[in-house]
Amino acid sequence: MTTEANKALLRRYKTDILNTRDIDALDQVAAPGYLDHAPFPGQAPGLEGLKQRAATLFRALDPQWTIHDAIAEDDLVILRWSLTGTHRGEFLGIPPTGKTFVFRGIDMYRVRDDRIAEHWNMVDMFGFCQQVGALPRAAR
Repeated sequence: MTTEANKALLRRYKTDILNTRDIDALDQVAAPGYLDHAPFPGQAPGLEGLKQRAATLFRALDPQWTIHDAIAEDDLVILRWSLTGTHRGEFLGIPPTGKTFVFRGIDMYRVRDDRIAEHWNMVDMFGFCQQVGALPRAAR
């Protein structure tokens, strides 16, 4: 695939599949041996783990993703994104608060054979925790 095709694959994953909650469509974009280098606690390996991760996010955060930047080189794609949501269910041990938030992060993906093969990410958990009241806000 070209770098533009790789970026299109990741845009499809984030905005078309995740924003529509189409977990079954993950079979079309992720490799069976998908490797998540930043799994949630207890997340299964492979494609099944990716489906678990998506279901957890949908249930806990009611997220809608926006991609702000997509950069690709060879088989790597980097996405800078944000998601808006409402904290409706337990997320990583944080009980639901019902609060809305904006969550920001950067993901890196490796694409092999026209599928997402690997994933790394850095997310602003501190900002999320402050917004949902799991941590006190800094005084201004």
